[in-house]
Amino acid sequence: MSNSTPSFATVRITFDPYSHEQVQTFLKKVHRDFGRDKSRWYYRSPLLDMDTLVNTWTVDFLFRDPQDATLFGLKYSK
Repeated sequence: MSNSTPSFATVRITFDPYSHEQVQTFLKKVHRDFGRDKSRWYYRSPLLDMDTLVNTWTVDFLFRDPQDATLFGLKYSK
């Protein structure tokens, strides 16, 4: 039996310090470059130990195409 669930390449971005305006500006740029197709890419906040994080937000961006993940990583990694 084969696994029918597609694998996604993941790029983790941390906003430190967290700024709502900075995050919204960042997401607008990502939407401009990669569109809004959730079957192509999406983001989620991973479960992390919240005791060690103060005023930060970590987000995983997941891409169906590893080349999109590479482009994203090169363009947006901090």
